[in-house]
Amino acid sequence: MQSIKRLREVLEALSDKEHYLFPELRGAALKALLSRAAKSGVFVRVCRGIYVNPRAAYPRGLVLYHTASKLRAGNSCTCHSGYENNTTSP
Repeated sequence: MQSIKRLREVLEALSDKEHYLFPELRGAALKALLSRAAKSGVFVRVCRGIYVNPRAAYPRGLVLYHTASKLRAGNSCTCHSGYENNTTSP
């Protein structure tokens, strides 16, 4: 649980109305962390590969619009071994 606590603290410090979707997270360990984080409420899974930080101040009515934009741009969480962990925000 230590990793999830650290993740929550970092997300709370970094998330705001402009930075609340995290589409390019990769790696097997990160996949497991995201799954645990979603189960514990740190993230909400919008769809496969797209997670939202529910504590961020963001336009709630535009989540699907922004998610579709990220998916069209090819930004989603593809968890494969051997890739670096990357995060981007809108």
